[in-house]
Amino acid sequence: MQLAINLALGLGIFLFGMRQLEQSLEALSSDHVKQILGYSTGHPLGSVASGTLITAILQSSSMVSLIVLAFASAGMIPLFNAVGVILGANLGTTFTGWIVATLGFKLNLEAFALPLFGFAALAQIYSRAHTRWHALSGIFIGLGLLLLGLVHMKEAVNELPSLFKPDLIGGLSPFLFLLLGTGLTAVMQSSSAIMMIALTALNGGVIDLASAAALVIGADIGTTSTTALGSIKSTAIAKQLAMSHVIYNLVVDAFAFLLMLPWLDEVLAFMGITDPLYGLVAFHSSFNLIGLCIFVPLLRPYSRWISHFFNKTPPPVTRYLHLTPVDVPEAATIALFKELRGLLAKVLWLNIGNLKLDVSQLGLSADERNFLEGQFLPSASFDMCYAEVKILEGEIHRYLSALQGKSLSPSYSHLCNDLTDCARDGIYSAKTLKDVRDDLSRFAQPRQASAENSPGVSFPIELLQMYSFFSERILHGGSVLNQFNLDSLHATADAGYQLLHADILDHVEEESIDYRELATLLNANREVWHSCESLVKAIGHFQALQNRLDRMGWLSGDY
Repeated sequence: MQLAINLALGLGIFLFGMRQLEQSLEALSSDHVKQILGYSTGHPLGSVASGTLITAILQSSSMVSLIVLAFASAGMIPLFNAVGVILGANLGTTFTGWIVATLGFKLNLEAFALPLFGFAALAQIYSRAHTRWHALSGIFIGLGLLLLGLVHMKEAVNELPSLFKPDLIGGLSPFLFLLLGTGLTAVMQSSSAIMMIALTALNGGVIDLASAAALVIGADIGTTSTTALGSIKSTAIAKQLAMSHVIYNLVVDAFAFLLMLPWLDEVLAFMGITDPLYGLVAFHSSFNLIGLCIFVPLLRPYSRWISHFFNKTPPPVTRYLHLTPVDVPEAATIALFKELRGLLAKVLWLNIGNLKLDVSQLGLSADERNFLEGQFLPSASFDMCYAEVKILEGEIHRYLSALQGKSLSPSYSHLCNDLTDCARDGIYSAKTLKDVRDDLSRFAQPRQASAENSPGVSFPIELLQMYSFFSERILHGGSVLNQFNLDSLHATADAGYQLLHADILDHVEEESIDYRELATLLNANREVWHSCESLVKAIGHFQALQNRLDRMGWLSGDY
C-alpha cells in the first residue's frame, strides 16, 4: 500500500512540475514562439523544424498545436504547413526523455532538488506577477518539482523487485505493453509521464528494454487522443489536423513496433549505445525521426488528401471567425481583419445598390467586381442582405468581446478598438441609406461635369468619385491613408452635400420639383452624405488596422 502511495506521490509531483514548467515557458516566450511560427512556416521543412525545436524547448506540444491550429484557421499558414508543425512537434516531445534520463538518473540531484524548488519559490513570491523574473522562477520551480517527483518514483520502484519476481512482468507480450502505454497515455494525457515511468521501471530492473520500448511506442499512439478528443466538436481544419496526427502516429508506431522493435539490440549496437536508459530514449527519437524523413517529402499530397475530409458542413455566417479560436491574439486579429474587410465589402455593395450607382464607372477590375457581386446570393432581397450584414456585425462584436476577455497587451487593445470603431461606422453607413432607401429613387445617376442639366435631381460626380475611392481601399488597399487624405475626403463629402442641396433648390425654383417634396429630398441628401462620412471613418480605421498589422509582419500581400 505504501509503495502505491509513493508511486502516486512521485507521479503527481512530476506531472505538476511539467505543468508548471510549460506554463512558465509559455509566459516567458509566447510572443516569440508565435512570431517564429508565423515566419518559419512558409516551407514544409521550415514548419517541421520549427515544430520540433519549439516543442523541444517549451516541452509543450499542446501549446504549439494550439497556436498552429489558430494560425491555420485564420488562413495565416496553409494546411500542409500546419500538419508539418504538428508532425515536427511529435519529434520535439522526445527531448523530454533525454532530459529525464540525464538529469534524473545520471546525475545525483536528490540533495539539489529541494533547494532548487525552495529558492525558486521564494523568488516567485517576491517578484511581481507577469514579469520576466516571475516566469523564470516558475521555470526553476517546475524543474525542482520534476526532480522531486523522480526521486520519489525511483525510491518506490527500487522496492518492487523485493515484492515480486520481475520475470513475471518481463515475460509479458510486447503487445500488452503497447496496449498498456496507449491506455495510460490516453487516460493521463501525458506521454512524458509514460516515458518517465518506463525509464524508472527500466532503471529499477522491473522491466527489460524491449518491454519499455513497447510501452513508449504505445504512449506515442495514446498521445493522439488529446487532439482527437479536442476536435470532436471543433472546426473542419481541427478535425483534419487531428486526423493527420492520428494517421501519422499509427503508421510510424506500426513501423517501430513491427520492424524496429524485433531488432532493437542490433539497432542500438549499430548506434554504439550500451546504456539501456539512453537506448530507450534514442529508440524513441530515432523512429520518430525516421517517420519524419518518410512523411516530409509527401507532406503536400498527404495534406491534400486529408483536406478532403470533414468539409460537408452547412455554410457558416462568418468566413474566418468560426475557424479561429481567440486563445491566440495574433491569429484572432488577422481573422477579424479579414472578416471586417468582408463586412465593408457587403456594406459597399448595399450602398452602391441603394444609390443605383453605375458600377462600370467605379474603375473596378473584373475580379474586384466579381468579388463585390459575390457578397450576397443573386436571389437575395435587400432586406435579406441587410439582415445578413447585421448578423455578421453581431458575430464580429461577439468575437471581439471574447478576445477582449483575454489578457491583451496595449497594442492588441488598440487593434480591438480600431476593429470595433470600423465595424460600427461601416454598419451606420449602410443603415443611414437603408432608412431613406425609398426616397433615393428620386435621384438620378451622377452626371459628368460636361453634361447638361438633367430634368431631375442628379447626384454630383463627387459621389461617384468617393465610391470609386471606397472600392479601391476596401478591395485592394493602396497607398497609405493619412490625415490629409481623410480631411480631403471629408471636404469632398461636404462639397457633394452642398452641390446636391443647391441642385434641389434650383429644381424647386424651376418648379420641376413640388415644394411638398422639398423636405424629403433635403433629408435624403443629408443622409447620403452622412453615410459617406461614416464610410470615410470606417475606411480610416481599416487603414490604421492594415498599417499596424503590416508593421507587425502578420499580413501577407494577399489578404
